[in-house]
Amino acid sequence: MPRNDLALALTLLLALPALAERQKKPAGELPPLPAAPAPAPSKPRELKKRHIVVNDQNSDLIPEVHVAAGVPTTLVFSQKVLRAQLADVAGLMFPATVNGTEVILAAKQDLPKGTVLPMTVGLSDNTLLSFQLTSVAAEVDLQVEIEVQIEKNAAADSPQALRILNAQLRGQLDECQANTSNAGAAHIAALVLKQAQDTAAPLMRTFEGHSVHALDKQSRLLVEATYLYRLFGLSYLVMAVENRDPSKTWVLERPELKLAGDHETSDVHVVTFDTDLKGGLPPGEQEKVVVVFDTPQQQLAGQRYSVVLYEKGGGRHVRLDFAP
Repeated sequence: MPRNDLALALTLLLALPALAERQKKPAGELPPLPAAPAPAPSKPRELKKRHIVVNDQNSDLIPEVHVAAGVPTTLVFSQKVLRAQLADVAGLMFPATVNGTEVILAAKQDLPKGTVLPMTVGLSDNTLLSFQLTSVAAEVDLQVEIEVQIEKNAAADSPQALRILNAQLRGQLDECQANTSNAGAAHIAALVLKQAQDTAAPLMRTFEGHSVHALDKQSRLLVEATYLYRLFGLSYLVMAVENRDPSKTWVLERPELKLAGDHETSDVHVVTFDTDLKGGLPPGEQEKVVVVFDTPQQQLAGQRYSVVLYEKGGGRHVRLDFAP
């Protein structure tokens, strides 16, 4: 065998054990792949300081304030601030803090995309200003100076005075919407306190609710009683009313309620009532009606309620009887 061929054969023989060992190694022992690079940090928001002028020409517009979690926003006015009211039913913001001529805003989290929170600020000269709070990705307001240049002595029917009145009414509406849930909670708290002071009244400790079954069609109205709740001495009757008249809107003026037994009928005091359609019931539509009344002190077997719904300005009245 030539010398070159012999050297090549020896080299191959020496390499065989190493190749065998390499084939025996599990795949898990292969050299690790390089780690993926960490994602680049998102661009931080730009902190802004702005100056806003509210005058007769732009008082129809509602200034926008950009808020973000972790960055308090300060609104600075040229006069003392009496109050600042946020319409924040979802609880996305901490309560606005009033400090002299400043209002400090702090968001618990970035406001969801498309969310706008109305805010009303009342100044010491009775000026009422409206703002709308939102979050944007590019920036957040660190400080906003508000300069008010609205004419105070404009005629009552002038465009300037009407714009001011419009802003005031809009602010009051925002406050009412923000306080609706709080007012309901406060009412329940008052009932709890009354129950604690009047432990001798068993009805004040009644908590129950059940379905009722009553359905009738009268005066082109389909009326159904569905649920009856009792809470703290009050009863809440839930009804559904469908207007089957093709051309006339039906408006509830008032409900009346009676409790009828075998030999006598007594009036039941109606505390209040409410409907989910405030402007009346259009043809072909259905609305919910809740009638709140004092729970009778004594209810005997066989007694039945009789509720009458009176139409406002018309004669389409409805009567429905049901067992309590």
